[in-house]
Amino acid sequence: MMKMLYVFVVLAVVSLGSGEEGARLLASKSLLNRYAVEGRDLTLQYNIYNVGSSAALEVELSDDSFPPEDFGIVSGMLNVKWDRIAPASNVSHTVVLRPLKAGYFNFTSASVSYLAQEGGQVVVGFTSAPGQGGILAQREFDRRFSPHYSTHPAHFPVAELVLVRSRDDGAFGHLTATPGVDYQRTSGIEVNMAVFKPENVEDFFEIGEVLGSGHFGQVRQVRERATGTCWAGKFLKIRKIACSRLGVDRSSVEREVEILQTLRHPNIVTLKDVFESRAEVVLILELVSGAELFDFIAEKDNLLESEAIEFMKQILEGLGFMHSKNIAHFDLKPENIMLSDKVSPNPNIKLIDFGLAHCFHQGEEYRSSSGTPQYIAPEVINSEPLSTASDMWSIGVITYILLSGLSPFQGETDEDTLKNVIAMKYEFFERYFSTTSSMAKDFILKLLVKNPKDDGYK
Repeated sequence: MMKMLYVFVVLAVVSLGSGEEGARLLASKSLLNRYAVEGRDLTLQYNIYNVGSSAALEVELSDDSFPPEDFGIVSGMLNVKWDRIAPASNVSHTVVLRPLKAGYFNFTSASVSYLAQEGGQVVVGFTSAPGQGGILAQREFDRRFSPHYSTHPAHFPVAELVLVRSRDDGAFGHLTATPGVDYQRTSGIEVNMAVFKPENVEDFFEIGEVLGSGHFGQVRQVRERATGTCWAGKFLKIRKIACSRLGVDRSSVEREVEILQTLRHPNIVTLKDVFESRAEVVLILELVSGAELFDFIAEKDNLLESEAIEFMKQILEGLGFMHSKNIAHFDLKPENIMLSDKVSPNPNIKLIDFGLAHCFHQGEEYRSSSGTPQYIAPEVINSEPLSTASDMWSIGVITYILLSGLSPFQGETDEDTLKNVIAMKYEFFERYFSTTSSMAKDFILKLLVKNPKDDGYK
């Protein structure tokens, strides 16, 4: 019987900044893995080799016993490791899937990542039903594999995976990743790939009380079975049809997860894990047991300026870390600022809810109309290009609220509020700002300005 050879090729192209040599694989090891194919095991072997400044991985799956009609990988995860890549910085890539009409497999997940250090790996996940010749509808495919999620402040090379069906020379299928946009790499960046685990979250966590709810899901306290540690589980319903209004788009969740994985800071909530089922995605987050800053303000008769300053210092430390990575929050408000506990006189601040956050790329023009009317900047309302400076407008509004207990632009309706924002209609009422220093007022005045320049906020 004719020997069948199935070849999977992953090509990762790296363009480094000036003064750096191209990243090259210095050594490689052979690794064997096994796949269950139609109830049988296939042995996976691979070779890694250099192509100029590119690193290429070639994987061969071969078996003599199956004709092409019966070939189908039921499920599998390709894990390939190599010794070392230079220089030693962590880098990750998200791979975009674009099937040809002749595609054979239905993919449920795919990613390519590598770490420029010992123990780096390439990971590609895929599933297929035996003998299935169709592919996901393009709309469904775009919904599940959006190309617009990247955690680096500059461009990642966005790759394209193409799966084709061919019987030439006995080859049945191959998988390739072709390079997209190059990126300029900055030293010291640490980026981790988002891993959506297909396991049942309840196998690992006991689901507890509801802590909060929104349009597309709820946050519940969860207890880790292995350690007894309590976390916050953010349960998000995933939109099943691209045009549906029910649920959140999966690509939005992917962006939020990747941003959270990038942001490791004492004043930013930590992401532990992500679980995915057909209907929902569950984010396992650090449990912040204190109240929202909004509730804290509401319960206080008055907040001293010195107290407000301490809160703002922490908020700005977390936000400054985000902005240093060219990530904007775009939904800063007292409800998304949590206190670490309810009893400490000086509680730690945590920024939460990164559903609207965005990572800016060099030269990118980004617009969004999302946000809460009381806190969004004029450029959001006017559909103008946004930047991290838009967050600083929100900081001005939050500072005003901390010092007075009032919202500067609040109208009777959202429409009135937006009009007040555009007109910059607010004032420092003597009744509420009589004890506020001129320096604090000046701080607010310098933040609540139209058409800000990023440099002016630094």
